[in-house]
Amino acid sequence: MIFKSFLFSSLSFSMRIINSVVVVRLYYGFLTTFSIGPSLDLLSPILD
Repeated sequence: MIFKSFLFSSLSFSMRIINSVVVVRLYYGFLTTFSIGPSLDLLSPILD
């Protein structure tokens, strides 16, 4: 019974870590997309 509760707690802990990593990656993905997008729009007339 102790092992089962330990397994459940470690599973929920790892799921929490995975969820936070996914949220952080999505957040930084949106940040880089929105920061690179306008700069590419500004640079495209210069590069062409």
